Amino acid sequence: LVKKVIHAFKYNYAREIANPLSQILIEFLDKNGFDEIAKKYRQRLLLVPVPLFNYRERERGFNQAAEIARLVGKFYQIEVSDRLLAKRKNTEPQADIKTKEERAKNISGAFDINRKVYPSTPLRQAQGRSGRVAILVDDVYTSGSTMRECALTLRNAGAAEVWGMTVARG
Repeated sequence: LVKKVIHAFKYNYAREIANPLSQILIEFLDKNGFDEIAKKYRQRLLLVPVPLFNYRERERGFNQAAEIARLVGKFYQIEVSDRLLAKRKNTEPQADIKTKEERAKNISGAFDINRKVYPSTPLRQAQGRSGRVAILVDDVYTSGSTMRECALTLRNAGAAEVWGMTVARG
């Protein structure tokens, strides 16, 4: 059922589905103590949705990961940076690729920090303090290739840690 709902969210342009999907994620996070983590580390946390290639986002009218991140961020009062990462390469949809190796190759080098919006990264902390904890947000985790590529980009830009959260596992 969740697979069908996510498919409608992404490919039938059903933006309103973001709310129930975000509620599923928030319920899971609450059951696993994320509310305490959010309270303790709020100033260091930064929600970063996995970006879409600009053409795909314009076609769809929204980025499903950004919609989920905004609702989770609002609930936990965590800053969301929906333009920090940019997808620079128009890759094949990961859902269309079957093997883990092909998925990794497809997405390799696809992401970068959006220097038009962030000339200097908001991930580093000043005065010797460690950097921020970037939490990648996406709708589905399948092979992990997309999360790994985004995490590498964020770590190279100064994130102290990179975590990931998704609504579903594919």
